[in-house]
Amino acid sequence: MDQIKVVIIGAGKRASEGYIPTIQTLSDRFHLAAIHDIDPDRAAAAGAQFDIPSYSNLEEMFSNVTADFAIIAVPALEIHQATMDTAEFDLHLLVETPISIDLASADQIARIAKIHNVKLEIAETYYRRPHERIKQLMIQEDVFGKINLAYCRFVGKGYHAASILRSYIGFDIPPVHVWGHQQDFQVQPHTQFPNATDKTDTECWQHGVIEFRDGRRAVYDFTTLSYGSPLRWHRSKATTEIYGEKGMCVGLEPMILNGDSKTHPIVIRRQETVIADVNVLEAYVAETKPKIVWENPFREYPLTDSQVALALCLTNLENAIRNDTDLEYGFLNARTDREIDLAIGASADNNGIGIEIL
Repeated sequence: MDQIKVVIIGAGKRASEGYIPTIQTLSDRFHLAAIHDIDPDRAAAAGAQFDIPSYSNLEEMFSNVTADFAIIAVPALEIHQATMDTAEFDLHLLVETPISIDLASADQIARIAKIHNVKLEIAETYYRRPHERIKQLMIQEDVFGKINLAYCRFVGKGYHAASILRSYIGFDIPPVHVWGHQQDFQVQPHTQFPNATDKTDTECWQHGVIEFRDGRRAVYDFTTLSYGSPLRWHRSKATTEIYGEKGMCVGLEPMILNGDSKTHPIVIRRQETVIADVNVLEAYVAETKPKIVWENPFREYPLTDSQVALALCLTNLENAIRNDTDLEYGFLNARTDREIDLAIGASADNNGIGIEIL
C-alpha cells in the first residue's frame, strides 16, 4: 500500500509534540512531505529537528511538494485563513480544533472545501481517546440502556466537552437549547504553566446545560485554570458521568442493576504491553457477559493513548481518501459542537437566557 503524503501547516507544539511524532511512528502508512510556517525561523527549526523540508511560503512549497492532505495545526485565530489558503491547492484537509472562531467563518471553510471537492475532517481527539471508546462501545451494546443524562466535569473546554457528551447521547440526536453561566473568582496568585512568568490571580468558571430534541440533557463544567494550574491539580481525576435507564458510569467505573435490584459493578481492565519504552494500550476489556472489548488498532506501534486518538483522526481521513467513504466526525459535527460552545458563552453573557440551536 502506497504511503499517504502529508504536509503540516503550522510548526508549533501541535505539530512538534503531536502530529510529527505520530506520523513518523506510522511511517508505513504516512509520509511527512513538508512542514510550513509563516515564521521562517520556526519553519526552519522544525525542518531541522525532524529532518523534513520546511517552507514559509505556500506557493513555493506546493511547487516543490506533492501531498494527499494537509494538516492545519495553527493557533485558533489563524485556522480560518490558513485553511482557506491551503484549500486553494486542492488538498484534503485535517483541521485542528476549533473549526473556526465563529460559525460564519466555519461555513466559509465548508464552502471552499466543497468548491475544491476535498474532504474536510476535524481533529477532535477528546471523544476518540481510548477510554472514551470503551464507554461508547458499552453504550452501543446497551449496557446502560438509554442514556438520560451525561456530565463532563473539568475534562475539556467547550467544543471538546460537547463532543464527549454528544458521543454518549448520540451524534444523531440534535441539540435544541443551551443555557450557560459563568463567573470570575479571585484565587491565590500563582504561575499557571511551568514556563510562565506572569502570575494568575483569577479564574472563570463556566457551566452549561444542553437539551436535546428527545428531552435528554447534558451538563458541562470548566474553569480557565483547568489546563496547567497547580491550584487545580485534581484535574488529573477529572471525569465524565453517564446516567442511563439500567445503570451509570463515573469515569471508568460502570455499574448496573442485576435482577435483584442490587448494584452490580463492572470492571474495566486495561491490557498493556511495552514497545520501545512506551506503555502501549492493547485493549480495554469490560467484564460483562459476554465481554465487551475495544482493541487498539495501533497496538503494534509505540503510541501513547493521546497519540492513538490523533492516529484515529489521521487514519479516518486516510481511509476516506483511499475508499471515498464518509468521515467519522466531519464538518457538521464540528460545527454543532462549536455552536454549543458559543451558545453557552452567549447565554452566560445574557444572564443565562436559553439559546436555541438551529
